[in-house]
Amino acid sequence: MPFPDGLGENGSDFTVGAVLLEREMGNFFNGQIGGPVVFDRALTEQEVKDLANF
Repeated sequence: MPFPDGLGENGSDFTVGAVLLEREMGNFFNGQIGGPVVFDRALTEQEVKDLANF
C-alpha cells in the first residue's frame, strides 16, 4: 500500500513483512528476507534489475 504523504509523524515503526489489517498490523510473514534496503527515492527499472543481478 503506497503512502504518498509518508508514514506519518506519529512515531510509527517501520515494518517489513507485515500486512495492514483493518485496525492493526499483523506480522504473519513466514520466510526469510535478506538485506532489506530503504531508498529515499524511487529506483529506475534498470537500477532494480542491476540490484537483482548483484
